[in-house]
Formats: sequence, C-alpha cells, structure tokens
Amino acid sequence: MSVIDVLDECAKAGIRLSVAEDGLKVVASEDSFTPEIVQLLKDNKDSLLLFLKKYSNHQDVALPPIATRNRFDKLPLSYAQQRLWFIDQLGSGSVQYNMPSRIRLEGKFKVAAFKQALKVLLDRHEVLRTHFAVDLGDPYQVIVGDY
Repeated sequence: MSVIDVLDECAKAGIRLSVAEDGLKVVASEDSFTPEIVQLLKDNKDSLLLFLKKYSNHQDVALPPIATRNRFDKLPLSYAQQRLWFIDQLGSGSVQYNMPSRIRLEGKFKVAAFKQALKVLLDRHEVLRTHFAVDLGDPYQVIVGDY
C-alpha cells in the first residue's frame, strides 16, 4: 500500500496526520482507531513521516512567481471555463450554474461602505470582472479593467 493510499484511508476515517517534534502526530476521535487503522499506521509510520516532512513544509520550496499576462491578448479559457462555455452554447441562457441565495441585513445600510467593499472585491478578483467573447468560433476571456 502506498503512502497516498494510507493517507486516503486515514482521511476516510477522519484521521489527520502531521509531523510533530517527537514523530507522527495523529488527531482523531477514539472510534476512528480501529485495529486495522492502528496497524496501518504502525506499518507505515516511517514512510508517512518522510512523506509529511517532505511535502508539508513548503518553506524550502522556491516556487516561481506567477507571470502576469498582457490583458490585451486573447486569454484562453481554463478547462473549467471551456466546460461552462460549451454547456452554455448547448442551452443558451441556462441558469443551472447560478447559485441564488439571499441574506437579511439589519440596521442602517451604509451605501458608501457597501460600494467600497464591492470595489475592493472587484479589484482583487479578476474573475468577477471577466466575461467570454468569441472570435471565429473560439472563445476567449475578456477581463474588464475599468468598471
């Protein structure tokens, strides 16, 4: 059984594993510790520790910065966006991916604060300012800069 399989079994049982100073730290409820799980942890303790030490401490991993793209380029759709675009083409105007909800606000509504909060949200998340356009049948992203 691979380390990934062991971690998967632990996750299914509601057991969280991490590295502690003195070894493997196990957090779970009493009923999660079946004899099979206990034996699985004993049999794989060393490999679990090695794996968790390697992949749970990202301080020594140097990730390259995310490169920005020219917003005037035709940005391709991600796979998830392609899927949504395709489904929309099949049944234009479908609302199946809309998630309606409502909230109740009490007290004095401060319009200026609400506008500022929306502005910060839109500034921070390009996806909320993105729509799709099509050129010769190929969809691409358009990110609105000024709104």
